[in-house]
Amino acid sequence: MELIYQNLEDRMKTIMGTKVSIHNKDKNKGRIEIEYYSEAELERIVEMIESIR
Repeated sequence: MELIYQNLEDRMKTIMGTKVSIHNKDKNKGRIEIEYYSEAELERIVEMIESIR
């Protein structure tokens, strides 16, 4: 994985408090995967994302 994507993963892990993976398909497309380990953690992650609005 390119260093820039590893850096972005690490930054997001710090913010989200859980494992984050970036899957790069090509230069401008990909997928971000955020892991959760309980229903409460999923709710916390959803609330974090909703607070961005």
